Amino acid sequence: MNYVYDIYLNFHKTYYDFYEWYYDDNLSHIKKIPIIRVNSNLFKKIISHNIALDNNFFKTIQNKTESYGKINKISGLIITDTKNLIAIRFNNKGISIERSALLVEDELDVLQFSLKNKEITPQFKFLSKIVYPLVTRKEEKEKKYLLNNIAKIPYDTIKYLYYECFNKEEKNINKMIDELLIEIKNNKEHISQLYTILNPISMN
Repeated sequence: MNYVYDIYLNFHKTYYDFYEWYYDDNLSHIKKIPIIRVNSNLFKKIISHNIALDNNFFKTIQNKTESYGKINKISGLIITDTKNLIAIRFNNKGISIERSALLVEDELDVLQFSLKNKEITPQFKFLSKIVYPLVTRKEEKEKKYLLNNIAKIPYDTIKYLYYECFNKEEKNINKMIDELLIEIKNNKEHISQLYTILNPISMN
């Protein structure tokens, strides 16, 4: 088994490119992690599905990923086709649970290193298909904030948000809230606009 050393990973259930990482994310400083090279067709299928590793193959990577944190051993694996890559974390049954991109500098180094690896075809099962969000992580966070807080704000603020969103006035607060919620769920065009207005307002 080949290993990659001294990189940073940002594991989440949802895969986020490095440019969507937040400064307060709990990054893992990885001491070493196994890496395998697969063909491009297989790689495309891997990134679009949750997977379960064959038991024999899983044993070769189980708890072989070491980090500098408190939990210093996990079951992780970098999979690459030499052009793209993804880091995957597995539970104790060999089922994928979290994914991570790499920082640009780390990714370039690892892709270069992967060229020296032989291509293999590990045994595993494809489980559920992964549906990637149609919005960015920022938009996803803003949308969640709005949906959780829109019904808590004062009447005058609701009227203001409603007018900003629809360019018309309405007096019925329930109607305004209902229409704003529908707009937030279905039209990402207004999410950042409403979030910018609403976020500074105290919800206490």
